[in-house]
Amino acid sequence: MSQVLKFPAKLQNQAFKCLAVANATKTKVEADKSENCHKVSLTIEPGVEIIGSGPICKYLIDIESSLDLNAQSVVIQWISFVDSELSPYPPGSKQMAKSLGCLEGALSKNKYISSSNFSAVDILVGFPLLSLPPQVCSPYPNLSTWLAEVRKEAKPFSEQLLTGKPSEQGEKTANKSKKDGKANKGKVVEKKIALRKLRILCIHGYRQNGKTFREKLGSFRKLVGKHAELEFVTAPHIIPSDNPEEQDQYGWWFSQSSKSFDAHEDSTCELGFSESVRTVEEALEKGVDGAQYDGVFAFSQGAALAAHLCVLQQTGKLNSSFKFCILVAGFVSRTLQHRATFEGLQEAGESVSIPTLHVFGDTDKVIEKEMSEDLLQFFASPDVIGHLGGHFVPATGEHKKGFNVFLEKMQQLYS
Repeated sequence: MSQVLKFPAKLQNQAFKCLAVANATKTKVEADKSENCHKVSLTIEPGVEIIGSGPICKYLIDIESSLDLNAQSVVIQWISFVDSELSPYPPGSKQMAKSLGCLEGALSKNKYISSSNFSAVDILVGFPLLSLPPQVCSPYPNLSTWLAEVRKEAKPFSEQLLTGKPSEQGEKTANKSKKDGKANKGKVVEKKIALRKLRILCIHGYRQNGKTFREKLGSFRKLVGKHAELEFVTAPHIIPSDNPEEQDQYGWWFSQSSKSFDAHEDSTCELGFSESVRTVEEALEKGVDGAQYDGVFAFSQGAALAAHLCVLQQTGKLNSSFKFCILVAGFVSRTLQHRATFEGLQEAGESVSIPTLHVFGDTDKVIEKEMSEDLLQFFASPDVIGHLGGHFVPATGEHKKGFNVFLEKMQQLYS
């Protein structure tokens, strides 16, 4: 039986993207434009259906070849980039300009998005941009050259696009529309499969422990409780202090042999660092209730450690694994041998490929915004939440939505 792509006319741009990816992967897919459906869906076989252009394109790319874990992560990150950084924003907006600038930077280093040759991933990312007015992309020479090739390789579907913004909003709006009981009578109704909660290991900051970090994250735990279960690990090194109010405080490593730590201090001391790496490796290996962790959430010094673990995993030097990472007030450790590990990754032409979310505050006086921004260069396609506050995990206001958007994507990919 042939695979059938169904879509309404108002979502034809998203459908054409799927068809162009199918064409690039040499996968036979029949198109069925019908006003009786409200979403883009791919029927693989009777009773088996994939909903949404992003998941459909991921499926088509996966069946083309057996990609390794890193390659699959790259595809996932580019799908996330399209969904969160391109689709929601209109041409001419500051966010769109920022996203196009990010693509321009990536294409200044490599001719294509994910490999040395043109691939279906280039169509996945570039196809939504083909509907933009030419003047929007013209300031970006590398992007414009690349899009010209995407347009050529995506024919005949690129010639049938409706122009406007590169949005999946029609698809999202259709997904939100209320079901009309009478209209659905006698039709197959899509069954929504409940996604399991993600299992996340949380790594606290300096002068905290697992218990105090859990308490500080009360609002955050409530915010993400629908999507994730959080477990906490405590660093192996107690911070010495004669102050009765500073007992039971722990750190992941010390930048001085006197067992103190300064995030701004250039040092060759990494006292306790290797023990902490082993502590987190063991926690990841142990998992929770017999199941492995999906991801890591880390704060401040813990986020610096987690970022380092991301690099170790990318280079095959970590004795455990995780699929995504959230770094709040993260930074590159100024211990010289730690910085060298990050720079070695760059010199090898690599970057961390797992999905990551980076969160930092404009007025953070402990880990300044610039330190967290410096960390971004070592990640392939980082999602970012910037807030106006200081050294804390934002769990209220407009920024809280960003956490759940990211976690929802991770649920769809890994649960």
